[in-house]
Amino acid sequence: MATTTLRKWESRYGFPLAQRTSARTRLYAPATVDQLRLALIRMANGEKPGVVLRTPFAERLSATPLHDTLAPMLLWLRQGQPEHCDAWLCKQLAQQGLVAFADDVLGPLLWAIGDGWAQQRVRVLEEHSLSTLVQRVLAMACTGATPPVASHPSPTVLLATLSGEHHTLGLSMVESVLRSLGARVVNLGANVPLAEMCAAVLLFDAQVLALSLSPALAPRLTQCELTLLMQQLPPDVCLWLGGGGVAALQRVPPKTQIFTSCRDIASALAGVSARVSCH
Repeated sequence: MATTTLRKWESRYGFPLAQRTSARTRLYAPATVDQLRLALIRMANGEKPGVVLRTPFAERLSATPLHDTLAPMLLWLRQGQPEHCDAWLCKQLAQQGLVAFADDVLGPLLWAIGDGWAQQRVRVLEEHSLSTLVQRVLAMACTGATPPVASHPSPTVLLATLSGEHHTLGLSMVESVLRSLGARVVNLGANVPLAEMCAAVLLFDAQVLALSLSPALAPRLTQCELTLLMQQLPPDVCLWLGGGGVAALQRVPPKTQIFTSCRDIASALAGVSARVSCH
């Protein structure tokens, strides 16, 4: 990328911020490089620079301090009071609605859990306990949601993670949102081989395959897997990618949509529904 472009964005939008060497050469932190890479992906998918660069994804998540979302829940767990975590999550869901709850509560919470784990502030039993609580609340949201009346046939969306990826909370969150929007959802779960994904696409006559990528995945291996997947998928099937691991991708396969927010799912799903109705 041209340095003149980076300087212009820094001046106009305050991003990306750089450190300077003694020779006045710009240096960017690895986290900033990840944010910049994701911003470029979003712009390649049609988003405006003024929107993307003022609210980089990683910056938006990290703007919610750890103690605002995770620390009180960890305290309740350490005091042997998981029911307080459960009540807090249910209250947030009831107050905000499912989509806002997914974006504004669960997104920062999942980011904080991963960050806390990396910095050894979150133990295995705490991560598993929180994951179980979140899964239960999302299951309740799916059960109680009344899907809107769709003006087009409901598309079928398959959810999965790549081989070696065992995190499923992101899938559960997206599944809840999709079901609330009236989509037919088939959640294949974690660690799914490419051949099985492609077989499932044909079996369920799916229009969309949505993958959750976590930062735990090796970027180079993920890149190879996605390239192979696009070679095997039917050309009329959309590939959706989301999750914190998206920022580590060097490039995104053609005809792939990137999601940094559950709020973006509704319009994308409507587009798929309209396409289905034309066939």
